[in-house]
Amino acid sequence: SSGINAEYGLKGKYIGLYFSASWCGPCRRFTPSLIWTYNEVLKAGHNFEIIWVSRDRYESSAEDFFQKMPWVRLPWSENYKIGQLFSLTQQRYIPALTILDPDLNVINPNARSDAEYRPEQFPWRR
Repeated sequence: SSGINAEYGLKGKYIGLYFSASWCGPCRRFTPSLIWTYNEVLKAGHNFEIIWVSRDRYESSAEDFFQKMPWVRLPWSENYKIGQLFSLTQQRYIPALTILDPDLNVINPNARSDAEYRPEQFPWRR
């Protein structure tokens, strides 16, 4: 897990693992809302980063969808980790957002509605 911190410059930050895909209608609807929330959280001075974890089947589809996103992503070459992350965070559906604290503990496994409806309550600890 320290590799995640080093690789993305995430030391000391809250992390959102955002699972979604270009083919998923609810994901396409939720992403603009999450972008707005992400920007608001950063403007409020919080130390926060989102890592997009693509559930796309094809790299080209993932690339096109990712162009709209202001955060970092799990590289396509590491998508063998996606299944592990999805299971580890106990996700079953997308879009899904899991929040980790700066020590990489899951503090909210299902933060999608918090991010959408309660952005001011970040980090949405459960």
